[in-house]
Amino acid sequence: MLVEVPFDQFPLFDERERGYHRAMIQTDQLSAYQTTPLPEGTYWIYYTDDIIEPTQGCPITLSYLDVILSGCLEYGDAFTQDFLTLTKGWTSPLLNDRKAPRYPRVQPDIETERLNTLLAPVTTLSIKELSVTYES
Repeated sequence: MLVEVPFDQFPLFDERERGYHRAMIQTDQLSAYQTTPLPEGTYWIYYTDDIIEPTQGCPITLSYLDVILSGCLEYGDAFTQDFLTLTKGWTSPLLNDRKAPRYPRVQPDIETERLNTLLAPVTTLSIKELSVTYES
């Protein structure tokens, strides 16, 4: 996913992505989504040297997935389905942390009912586990 970041905002973005390395890449190292050509520009990626699989002690949190999926939905249902289909790791440990969110950029006003419908077929969480939502 490409995100346009003004160059003067890089220090803030670097802080947000601390723990990762930022590197410039060439456009031939990227592939466009469907047939949409890539825009002209300079491309940077954030990467890690060590890929650490989620564990029961450090699972993927629903507060994080909710933000990611709601962002995908801004680009439409087809994009969201492609994201769910093409992303690996759905059998990794997941935690419904909606009552006490761990993700620092949580969006507690997100409507979770639709997200639960999208997540149910791909995750190991039951509908009952997914139905726990954010408190108002």
